[in-house]
Amino acid sequence: MVCTVCTSRRPETKDLMARDLELAGLKGGVTSTLFARTMLCLVGLLAISGATSVLSWGVALSGAVHIGLFVSALVLLFVSTSMAESDSLWALLPAGLFAGLFGYMLGPTLSNHVETLGAGTVTFAVAATTGMMAICGAVASVVAIPYRKFEGPLLLILFGLIIFGSWRAVSGIDLAHVDLLYSLIGSGVFVIYFLVDFARLYDRGRAGATGWGEASLHALNLYLDYINLLLHILAAAEE
Repeated sequence: MVCTVCTSRRPETKDLMARDLELAGLKGGVTSTLFARTMLCLVGLLAISGATSVLSWGVALSGAVHIGLFVSALVLLFVSTSMAESDSLWALLPAGLFAGLFGYMLGPTLSNHVETLGAGTVTFAVAATTGMMAICGAVASVVAIPYRKFEGPLLLILFGLIIFGSWRAVSGIDLAHVDLLYSLIGSGVFVIYFLVDFARLYDRGRAGATGWGEASLHALNLYLDYINLLLHILAAAEE
């Protein structure tokens, strides 16, 4: 009797195992689809920014132009996040326009760093930022990161950095050691943001999200992490 019961349960167990493997494969495919689309969008955003930064390379943008570009970038960022639920490729358009505009704004800053630090140092900073992004992506894929717990504190620290950076730009006071500390703290914050945003990306992939709008939103988050980390590394190298 015992053998009969055990034998009769074996096909059922195999069916359950097969179903679990099928579901695991489905979720893995969904996760990899969102990840692949996000990385494709991210590479595109960085390429667009790199191209448009050349257009303003060495150009001195006036304060009014900076404000106009910044406001336009905020509008495009808002439109991009509003279209995040769309599965259409059209969701990529405002994200691309944002990256192009942001790259144009970064051109003078990057050209200044090349002049003061040298092309080799700037290239090393780009490589370090790319490597750190890859490491954080790998860590977030194997370690369960409770990213929701980090979002609030990170946002407060980020606001503090923005306020200090704005005051520093307006005051013009020379605070070399404080500026170095500011850049190092900023670098640490955006490394953690990389971990948080990759964890969110993987979580949304496991939840079944695959749309291009969703991918563009994650790509924008990683793009902003990348640019900010790069700028903080370059600022630290200046000190």
